[in-house]
Amino acid sequence: MYANSDSIAMSPLRSAMFILRASMLMGGLALLGYQAVQWFEHGLWPQISFGQVWLSNGGPYPSAAPPDLAAAILWVFRQPVAAVVLVPGLLLAALHLFLIGRTEQDEARRQEALPRSAVPIKRR
Repeated sequence: MYANSDSIAMSPLRSAMFILRASMLMGGLALLGYQAVQWFEHGLWPQISFGQVWLSNGGPYPSAAPPDLAAAILWVFRQPVAAVVLVPGLLLAALHLFLIGRTEQDEARRQEALPRSAVPIKRR
């Protein structure tokens, strides 16, 4: 994708994915931190489901979904909000690391396949 792998420039999609992934991970950790503080202060772990957060922030209730999709959505709504935010963030981070590794391997193979006269000289 990039001719120069040492470049620090990021594509808009790559930047957006970084922001999404970082905010999901930091949001999930912040929610866990909030719950831990409440637990230390009051001795009870607050049960905050994703559905409570979704509906309290004005999200629509999923009423017009097909039965199988509605069951899946309701299952997600019953899960702890920190897990619903952290797990996709971790999956996106793992996917990103896998894709970056694949891109670097492909770039290395492409550089090896070029004739020696066509390989650019790296400047420091």
